[in-house]
Amino acid sequence: MAAQPTERTLICTVVFADLVGHTRRPVAEQKAFKHRFTAAVAEAVRGVPEAERVIVDSGDGAALVFTVDPEDALFAALHLRGEFGAALRVGINLGPLQLVSDVNGRPGVVGDAINAANRVMSFAQPGQVLASRSYRDAVGMLAAEYGPLFSYEGLRKDKHVREHEVYVVGEATVRRREKTGQPPRKVRAVIAEDEYILRDELVELLAKVWPELEIAASAPDGLAAMRAIDEHRPDIVFLDIQMPGMTGIEVARSIGDRAHVVFLTANDGFAISAFEEGAVDYMLKPYSAARLYTACHRLRRRLGA
Repeated sequence: MAAQPTERTLICTVVFADLVGHTRRPVAEQKAFKHRFTAAVAEAVRGVPEAERVIVDSGDGAALVFTVDPEDALFAALHLRGEFGAALRVGINLGPLQLVSDVNGRPGVVGDAINAANRVMSFAQPGQVLASRSYRDAVGMLAAEYGPLFSYEGLRKDKHVREHEVYVVGEATVRRREKTGQPPRKVRAVIAEDEYILRDELVELLAKVWPELEIAASAPDGLAAMRAIDEHRPDIVFLDIQMPGMTGIEVARSIGDRAHVVFLTANDGFAISAFEEGAVDYMLKPYSAARLYTACHRLRRRLGA
C-alpha cells in the first residue's frame, strides 16, 4: 500500500512532471497520451516499495513523492524524460512535506517540497529536467557519479518573488541500485548531549530526516552514554564532545568500532581529534535539517540501510 498519512513533517523528494501543451490537444488525444503517461509513471516507480512513495495526479501531469531514497527521484525523472522527450518538462526538489488524505480519501501531500518542485518545473524548457539546489546537494553526496549530472542554470524568481537556484540534469550513465523488496533493517541510535534543549531538537530533526531510525536512548553525560551503549548496543552514537563525566572523544575511544560515531560540537577545533577516533561525521551546532540529512545518508551507506 502507498505511504500512509501522518501528522509528522518528513523530508521528501518530489518529481513534478508536466505534459507540455496537454490541455490544447483534442480530448481523444489527451486520453491516449494520459494513458501512456500513467503507464510510464508506473514503470518509473517500479521497484520502489509502495510504502515509500505517493503519486498525486495533477491533471496534465503528476507529482511523484519519495519518502525515503532521493535516488529514486533521479531515476524516475530520467525515465520519464527518456519516454517523452520534448513533450515533458520536469522539476525535482527535496524538502518538508506532510502526508495527508485528499478529498477522495486517497494519499496526498501538502508542504513546501511539492510547491517548490512545481515552481522548479515551471522554469524548465520542454524536454528539460531541472533540480533545486537542496536536491542536488543531497543526491550529490550519495555517489561520486551523481555530481557531474548537474549543471548550474542560475537563479529564477517565481510569481511570489521567491528565488530558486536551479540545476539542469544531464544525460545519465548511472544504473539504478538493486532493491530486494525486503523492509530496511532496523537501525538503532543513542544520543549523548548534555544540553537538553539541543538533545530534544536533535531527536525531533532525526524523526524528520530518518523516520525509520530508532532512538534507543538519550544521555545527558558521557558516563550515562557508556551505560546506554552497553545496554542497547546501538549501530550509531551521536556524541557531544564536551560533556561532564567523560568527553565524547573519550566515549568514542572506549567503544572502538562497536558503533558508528557522529560528533556534535559548537567548536570546530576538535575536528582532527574526532576523525582520529574514526568519526563518520562532525556536526557543528546549531543543527540544521539539511546538514543532518547529509550525515544520515553517510550513515545509511556505511550500514547498507
